[in-house]
Amino acid sequence: MPLLDAYKLGNYSLAGVTDYISGSKEYTSPGTNTFIVPAGVYSISVLATGAGGGGGGGHSTRGGGGGGSGGTAINVIDVQPGQSISVTIGSGGAGGGYYEDGSAGGSSSVINVKAEGGTGGRAGLSSQGNGIGGNPGSGGGFGQYGGYGGNGDTYNGGGGAAGFGGYGAGGRGGEATTTSTANGSRGTSGRVVIMW
Repeated sequence: MPLLDAYKLGNYSLAGVTDYISGSKEYTSPGTNTFIVPAGVYSISVLATGAGGGGGGGHSTRGGGGGGSGGTAINVIDVQPGQSISVTIGSGGAGGGYYEDGSAGGSSSVINVKAEGGTGGRAGLSSQGNGIGGNPGSGGGFGQYGGYGGNGDTYNGGGGAAGFGGYGAGGRGGEATTTSTANGSRGTSGRVVIMW
């Protein structure tokens, strides 16, 4: 069975697919990296996950919303041996300060396979209510959308949406307080796995 067929059947984890690949390379550090296609390889399977959005900051009586998680894109790309390919890993969105919105997570991509980051959680504001959780990032190919961040309440910040395989999770919203715990937390970075 080709590797991509395993994903099409709903196997969205890397576990259990080692029988279908001869090599793989994982990238987790935010920024731009370079992948050189090995000799004899003419197609690669790409799994990309966008970064999570930062949690929104809290207010004295309103918790911030949690950040949305990044989407996951899965697809196959035709390549040539020795080809140099740019790999981009999205950075997690910064958490918002006291009554500030969280920032969106960055996208992760390889050529035309792109996974968007989740949006940041909204701040808790006394005039507008509890912070609203961030939206999920979109995926592509045979991938999936991320998750929605949780809404804050009058005491607590909303939880950040869970990421894919431990990457691209949203940051938690800040607490309803005037102390430093009102700050939302940063989302986690994205990831790219290239398999052949």
